[in-house]
Amino acid sequence: MRLSFLSDAVYPFHHGGKETLQYERSIRLGRRGHAVRVLTMHWWPERDRSIARDGIVFQSVAPRTALYTAKGGRSIWESVVFGLGSLRLLWSPDFDVLDVDQFPFTPFFAARLVCWLRGRPMTATWYEVWDRDYWRTYMGRLGPLGFFLQRFAARSADLVFADSRLTARRLTEWLGVDPSRILVLSPGVTIPSDVSPSPSGGGQGGGSKNLDCIFIGRLLPHKHVDIMLRALAMLPGVTGLIVGSGPEKARLIALAGELRISDRVSFEAPADHDAVLFDNAEVGSSWGEMPGTVSEMTRHAVAFCGALGLKGVNAVGFSLGGMIAQQLALDHPDRVNRVVLLGTGPRGGEGMTFTELSAEEQAFLGGPAERPQPRHRGDVVRAAGVVESG
Repeated sequence: MRLSFLSDAVYPFHHGGKETLQYERSIRLGRRGHAVRVLTMHWWPERDRSIARDGIVFQSVAPRTALYTAKGGRSIWESVVFGLGSLRLLWSPDFDVLDVDQFPFTPFFAARLVCWLRGRPMTATWYEVWDRDYWRTYMGRLGPLGFFLQRFAARSADLVFADSRLTARRLTEWLGVDPSRILVLSPGVTIPSDVSPSPSGGGQGGGSKNLDCIFIGRLLPHKHVDIMLRALAMLPGVTGLIVGSGPEKARLIALAGELRISDRVSFEAPADHDAVLFDNAEVGSSWGEMPGTVSEMTRHAVAFCGALGLKGVNAVGFSLGGMIAQQLALDHPDRVNRVVLLGTGPRGGEGMTFTELSAEEQAFLGGPAERPQPRHRGDVVRAAGVVESG
């Protein structure tokens, strides 16, 4: 089958999560005998409009244009250039299916026209849905236009691949997409049985590092990673690690030098680390029955790590996942290298502590431990779904 993918940002020229995921899927489709063509901007240094790498053909439909503005937002000019460039699909090699990446929405007009003229199906890959309020915050007076483009794009596809059940529900409830035209295709990889994870659990970088603060994410202005660097400059001896790529990276490296903390802060690319996203039972794409306690949830996490042979992991826990990460480190210190806690505790759990704490631990925390019961089990389910799905 001839498969074409239309996307303005693609791996290996960009190293974001969705770019890497699309690349992995394209390689696997190619290995199964499909002809895969990626239609994108001219990111490669060669003058040729088409190049082949790893069994994939990359074809430019628009000139290279910056994706982001100086303020860190998506460039409107880039979306216009890529949207108009997508009209080159009219002269591109034929395909059996065309899949269009969600952002920046503008290519859907040309893609829909071409698929109609050729009598081919058009699918779309969707990662997130923005409501009207978020569009106003992001684009100001142009917010309603952004919401319209998003809704048109989603409704124009014959089939939408949503990356999660949450995205699928919002496509239906917020954008009016017919549920029968949505297929949840959760991100993930199949780990071969002959792959042995590195003992350190630290990815390709390997080794153990003494770190106090870690930032992981895209290096964009609105994420204010510079505040972390300035805080480290005020704390002698405190070390930091910044894992990510983006337009702010060069400025942040220079800032670390100006603050004289380059010896305490290191910058690494996402590809230097192996990341494994874990869905607990009845969370995200996992089947089974959700455990009723943090201890039981932790036992599931231990079984998962054991099945993959993971030892010395860096456990990153957000919200309820942070409680699981702490319990994991407490019960199995031999399996955990370090713990990163982000917003630990479920929604509505302010002031919550564990009833299992000893008298000494309670005194250390300043009083008796109390744990209010959740108002509804669904709150716990939703919290865990957000946490353990990444």
